[in-house]
Amino acid sequence: MTEITQALPQLLKNVKRPGDFYAAGTAELPVVRIEVEGVGILGMPLVPAQAEALLRVATPAPYGRGPDTVIDANVRQCQQIAANSVHLTDPRWHRLLAHVTTDALQALGVESAAETELYKLLVYEPGGFFLPHRDTEKSPGMFATLVLVLPSEHTGGELHIEHEGRTATLDLRSDDLGLLHWAAFYADCRHELRPVRSGYRVALAYNLVRKNGKSPQAPDYKKETAEVAAVLRAWSADAEGPRKVVYPLAHHYSSAELSFAGLKNEDAAAATVLQTAAPLAGCTLRLAMVSIEESGSAEPTDSRRRRRYWEEEEEDDDESYEVIDIEETSWTLNDWRLPDDSHEALGRLELVDGELAPADALDDEEPDEDNLFEATGNEGATFERTYRRAALVLWPQHRELEVIAQGGDEANVAAIARLAKTAPEQALQLANIVVAGWEVPDGPQPIVSGGELRAQLLDGLGQLIDRLPTEAFLRKVISAGAFDGTETPALLRALARVDEATAAEVLARLVPARAQKAFSQVAELLELYALHRPGPALLPALTDLVAAAQTLHALDPWLRVRQAEYWIAGLGAALRALTAVAEQDLATALAYTVLQQPEQWPMDEVVVPLAIALRSQDVLGASLLRDAALSHLSARIALPLAPPPDAQRDARSVTCKCESCHALRIFLADPVATTWQLRANEQLRRHVETLVRGTDTQCHTVAQGRPYLLVVTKTTATYDKRVLQRKADGVALAQLA
Repeated sequence: MTEITQALPQLLKNVKRPGDFYAAGTAELPVVRIEVEGVGILGMPLVPAQAEALLRVATPAPYGRGPDTVIDANVRQCQQIAANSVHLTDPRWHRLLAHVTTDALQALGVESAAETELYKLLVYEPGGFFLPHRDTEKSPGMFATLVLVLPSEHTGGELHIEHEGRTATLDLRSDDLGLLHWAAFYADCRHELRPVRSGYRVALAYNLVRKNGKSPQAPDYKKETAEVAAVLRAWSADAEGPRKVVYPLAHHYSSAELSFAGLKNEDAAAATVLQTAAPLAGCTLRLAMVSIEESGSAEPTDSRRRRRYWEEEEEDDDESYEVIDIEETSWTLNDWRLPDDSHEALGRLELVDGELAPADALDDEEPDEDNLFEATGNEGATFERTYRRAALVLWPQHRELEVIAQGGDEANVAAIARLAKTAPEQALQLANIVVAGWEVPDGPQPIVSGGELRAQLLDGLGQLIDRLPTEAFLRKVISAGAFDGTETPALLRALARVDEATAAEVLARLVPARAQKAFSQVAELLELYALHRPGPALLPALTDLVAAAQTLHALDPWLRVRQAEYWIAGLGAALRALTAVAEQDLATALAYTVLQQPEQWPMDEVVVPLAIALRSQDVLGASLLRDAALSHLSARIALPLAPPPDAQRDARSVTCKCESCHALRIFLADPVATTWQLRANEQLRRHVETLVRGTDTQCHTVAQGRPYLLVVTKTTATYDKRVLQRKADGVALAQLA
């Protein structure tokens, strides 16, 4: 057999005429004059009142039944207005129509010019439809129909087209009411208009006509499709053949514009053939982006200044160099698209030797990015370059798991969920492989991220009839401490699927492995689990959670305020979990732990807000926290509070014996003076500012004259702070009372 990477490109190159049986697109609708006799000028977007006015002058639309033209509401419910009653004389409309027609003919594969003839203006009201049918030749030389749907709010009315076993369903509604949607299809295509559910669908129907010569027909790729399918079948049966085949496209496409619908010319023709041939041969077809990254040592060959690695790239920087050695290279596939142009999370797959078709397809490519970095120190000049090309990718369906495995966890997880619906046995097989190979976190207190991916896997495993992979993943990965809180909802669903003993075992192992690093997330998990499955089986996990709280490190003073909400949520969750299983002793122990470690859980930042948060909940241990908070607040409120009697301020923080600091101490002790000035250099000003920082003063520098002037002003900051604290204490006391 000829190698697939040689045979397939040769066959696809023989597909000379690109095109498809239908085309569709959009165009911005300018302000144009469209006039209908008996209605007047139409405004865009069409409002219901105008659509109803059109209906009043319209007549029921017939359809062709053999040689006859009949009206039958069981087959077609539509109103029409004759072409001679619709006046489209605006030059802007003619330019728009010419642009749309050109795009339609190119997409249909029509290489010669064609004329457009307005056939009818069609109005479908709610419930309107047209059952499957084929268009009759309405004009000599007519070979296709072009439909332009005017912007109007409606739902339903999708156009469904069939040809040679292929189908397309087009929703020509526009969310942007300044946008016109259009579709074109060959006259021999069977098509239908599905019911309009609400609003009005108003469209202009044109005949595409070729007056001279043979009328174009929809591209017929039967011969090429059969040949390609035969080659793909032989490859699929060859166990020694490449795992996948990558066929680079002729045109360049960015990741943003990558789509089957957006392929051009010979690329569109090749994709059309493969979309039919691949399923016939039991193969899968995808569209992806090939990314090639190379780096290594280089020798500059020009005399101009080389860009250094820290400098911005200049647009006119056209450096040239000779490659000395390619030290690292990477060929991968990503940005996956299915034939319906939806995205697929296959991850980044490796492109290995023997998979490129043909093998030299990318030999003469110019890099998309090409950077030369100047020599530094003992290091010579280096280069980095990147190539990106779109490609059609195929693989035998029976080798799909091998292909997916190249994409790592992301691809595997996505595939399990997808295969669970279409190929349950394959999904189970892949699930067992993924769980067996999943990386287990290291160490007793791992910092574990990736919760979103674990959540996706847990939900994917949940779609399998067999629950053993779920149990295995919980025991192997989650139990080892792979948990960051992101996967909590999915993990709870997974724990609910397994028996209570298994779930309790997983949680009992997770808590000591993870609570030190993620106390609040673990506590919230236990709370949610306990609410649905309260029972003594959860006791070991809760015991370890309380033990973890007793050994947590003190809060960083700089992080107290920022972390307070975290601890309030976690401690509250822990107490509610203990309440759910009626563990009074453990709840009391946790409350005492909180109260006995003020460095870890400060009274004002954590204990008081926590007691307030629990005040309306019947939670074990909450009364101890409430009593401590009340005692703390009451004692502080009982302290005397009065403003300073005079301007004297505490000078104990000023310990320096220099002349300036001596003068500062005299100023602070003065019961009358409120302002002090010091003209000094920057170093001395900073020295004084540092020492005065612990007193009720504020400083500012007057940048006039030399040296600058430091002005120190006495304040009542301590008293003001206590006033605010007293007010806050009163509010908190009232909330706890």
